[in-house]
Amino acid sequence: MMEFALFVLPTFAILCGFFDLGMAIFSWNTLQNAVREGARYAITYQVDASAVQTTSIKNTVASWTMNMVSASATSASSTPYVDVSYYTQPTTANPNGTKVTGANANASGNLVEVAIKDYPYAYLMPFSGSFAGPFYANPGSKLTIAVYSTDLLGGTPSNGLPTP
Repeated sequence: MMEFALFVLPTFAILCGFFDLGMAIFSWNTLQNAVREGARYAITYQVDASAVQTTSIKNTVASWTMNMVSASATSASSTPYVDVSYYTQPTTANPNGTKVTGANANASGNLVEVAIKDYPYAYLMPFSGSFAGPFYANPGSKLTIAVYSTDLLGGTPSNGLPTP
């Protein structure tokens, strides 16, 4: 009985760790692919029934997340998980570019950044590896995932820019 307990408990903890690590990598990979597809969608200047490009991009990202994130979902701090931002191209004078808002934010030559920020990953099996000491995991702590994809907006469509 003692040998069984000494064998099963660590083995179970290792197996649970493998499941959690595998699911965390799967979640990150799925979300990264979703924002990549959102950036690809953005550079084509397409719009869905909403007729607003940013909303269309968010809907596209949400459709690629396998129902992990919805287009309108917000985090605990009331910030949206899916974020679409437009920036001017970096220059030597302004190496980070400038965030652009309002009409023509999606103008040709600007950058579009599609992101999922602060997505909370809940552990499948919340084991910490020990019950005391520095390795004890705070039960309230959460792993969050943030993924980004940026692309350059190309030529203006022949029918004009959609509403950003």
